[in-house]
Amino acid sequence: MSSAAEETNHKSETPNASAPASASENTPEENPLQAKADEIGARGNEYFKEQKYEQAIALYTEAIETCPNERFYANRSFAHFRQESYGYALSDADKAIAMKSSYTKAYYRRAAALMALGRFKKALADLEFVAKRCPSAKDAQDKYTECKKMVNKIAFEKAISVQHQEKSVEKMCRDLEFATIEDDYNGPKLENGKVTLEFMKTLLEWYKKQNKLHKNFAYR
Repeated sequence: MSSAAEETNHKSETPNASAPASASENTPEENPLQAKADEIGARGNEYFKEQKYEQAIALYTEAIETCPNERFYANRSFAHFRQESYGYALSDADKAIAMKSSYTKAYYRRAAALMALGRFKKALADLEFVAKRCPSAKDAQDKYTECKKMVNKIAFEKAISVQHQEKSVEKMCRDLEFATIEDDYNGPKLENGKVTLEFMKTLLEWYKKQNKLHKNFAYR
């Protein structure tokens, strides 16, 4: 989903309705404390819809303390994301996945946090997982495509940068090869382009006098 689309749906959005999910993820597990935790989490969702993220986070935390559940961690992750607390969002998404490794929403939440942190390559792996499990979820497919383009862009820029550096080094070596040594330079010189013991002894004495080695020899 683009940032513009997110803003459009911002007020009506709830953590449970805004990420792709497979059909097997919404079956509640029987637990005597689950109903109480679900009620607390539902109140957190109401605060989330009102953009009161601090209150939502507090209630998701209470729900987790009552009966830990991957859904509450994923919801709290989304609330942290809305506050631009991407590190906390990532941590909660990790915890949700640790509780249920097949929980698609948690991977989506983690991918969003990773992208916000500029970790596109890792985000792409999560989005690929989500896209494969939810092939009909347009938002997941769009996010995957967007992230893949970013990963490719970064890889291309890195390759261009390496090529530029290689050319710069090559040019420097070529310049040194044809660099002339001034007539008044009487410092250490390489013998046939090789570093010898005599060269090193002369170099030490040269440095003691606060002199500089000619660049023709310094970069070889």
